[in-house]
Amino acid sequence: MIVAGLSTAAAGVFDDRILILPPYVNEDQPQPVDELWRTLHRGYSEGVADVEVIPMERIIAAMEGDTLTFDLFAMGEAMEWGQRLESDYVIMTEARDGQVLIQRLDPWTGELFGPEGAVHSFDAIRDLESERWVYGRNLRIPPTDYQPPQLAGVNAKLTTWLHENHEYPQDALIELKGCSARVAVSVSPEGVPRDIRIYSVDLPDYGFEEAIAKALWSLRFEPAKRGDNVVHGMWISSVNVSPHL
Repeated sequence: MIVAGLSTAAAGVFDDRILILPPYVNEDQPQPVDELWRTLHRGYSEGVADVEVIPMERIIAAMEGDTLTFDLFAMGEAMEWGQRLESDYVIMTEARDGQVLIQRLDPWTGELFGPEGAVHSFDAIRDLESERWVYGRNLRIPPTDYQPPQLAGVNAKLTTWLHENHEYPQDALIELKGCSARVAVSVSPEGVPRDIRIYSVDLPDYGFEEAIAKALWSLRFEPAKRGDNVVHGMWISSVNVSPHL
């Protein structure tokens, strides 16, 4: 078994470009600014669908190494930095009184979303970005009313697509070799894949990573649900493809 490490995402033409400003942390809070800032970046990069997060390194370079922080009231500065770095939204964060408070600002119109507050940063992000939060990313334990995406007959569907589209790896087909893979698919509320990760395959060097990823993009899922509402969710499974139809 090898770690394939293949990750592909849907075209990001409509992704929102997110600038996460260094947070303001009150002196009574135990978490350092840098640690909270990294946590916010991870939460948005891994937990929120259809966003492109501006790297911390680029922000630090743009600020010329200054150790600036921004509380929830730094609206003018946030709009200035958002426009300078050509972001669609600016995330402003303040940690105080045992909570992390997060709000999202449109730097071009001044429209404000939030703030939302929680003890843990990821919970605050989830509440602020409730329509785009991807459940099942292992950032937080999903709520009890969450149901992950579903897909019946996945092995047959993948195998059929690979053969019909002539994407089954040629050497493996000649040698009549099948393959097992551990995969993860981020599924939109419409049941469409948004991000695909091939974690491992048991038959390396044949090209199954790319082939299985292509086949997964063709599938349509029963979307995840939270209660009666469809949401973004992760479909994580082992799949098998066969040289025989």
